[in-house]
Parts: sequence; structure tokens; C-alpha cells
Amino acid sequence: MRRVISTTILPVCLALATGQYAVAHISCATNSNAGDMMQETIQKPRELLAKKSFFGRGNCLKVMFNSAGEFYLHLGKESKQGWQWSKLKLSDMELGDILLVIKGVKESTSFFHKFNNSSQQLWVNRKDALFFKAGDVNKQLSFAEAEVLRVIIEGFLLVSAKLEARPQ
Repeated sequence: MRRVISTTILPVCLALATGQYAVAHISCATNSNAGDMMQETIQKPRELLAKKSFFGRGNCLKVMFNSAGEFYLHLGKESKQGWQWSKLKLSDMELGDILLVIKGVKESTSFFHKFNNSSQQLWVNRKDALFFKAGDVNKQLSFAEAEVLRVIIEGFLLVSAKLEARPQ
């Protein structure tokens, strides 16, 4: 079987070498009539669009989202060895559930996540304040901080929808 390599490989390699682009996906498809065809999907590097940290006494909740439409929540606690973080990538539906807790429509929600071969659950509830917990790391937000988080999440959901609407 004859191998067919696309003539776009050289420009792709040059773009990667100069740091202009990152490879998002490479797949090979076999077709007995056409030989092996390689398809490349190239995208610009993920750019951090927003990041906000809520520090407390020995703990922190960080939220961030990027140009790939990914939203991350990190819960951290300070120890003698430095900061230890529980890192979670949240879906739009999970963010919607968190918004319902922030707005007082629901009292609590929880999600189960796998990240880097480890599993953990995120709990979010509201009583006297908004409370996040993942493993043994937790962070309480005042209702004023929860309002800031609400604005960030709603802003992310709008940006994410605009990113999805862009032509590929």
C-alpha cells in the first residue's frame, strides 16, 4: 500500500517550530482505494481569557477559562510543602448547576471527576455562604464573592457559545 503524505506537512512543521500553532488533533484514515491519508487539524495555542482567585486563610479557589472554551476550577490549600491543588475541568451543565446554587434555586450540587488518573468529587452548597469542597480541600465564598463568581461563569458561558459559533 502506498503512503500519501499531505503537502501541508512542511508549513505545519514550520508553524509548530515558530510557536505560532499547536497540533490539536492528528488522525490517520485508511482507504483501500486512496491509500493512507493523513488529516491535520491545527489551531492556535489556547489563550487564557480570564482568571480570578479567591484567597482565604490558607485556602484558595481559582477559576479560569481559555480560548478553547474550557473552564477550570482549582481548589487549593496551603501547607508546609507549598500549595496543594485539586484541579477540575467543568462542563457547561455543571456550571449551570453551580449557578443554580449561587442563585439560591438549589441548596447543593455535586459532580464526580477524573483528572490525570485520579478521581474526586466536587461538592457545592450554600447555607451561610457558598461552600466548595473537593477531597480534603475546601473554600467558602461570601455572597459578595459568589456574585463575582456568578458574573464570571455567566460571562464564560456567553464567550463559549460565541467560540462554538465561529466557522471552523
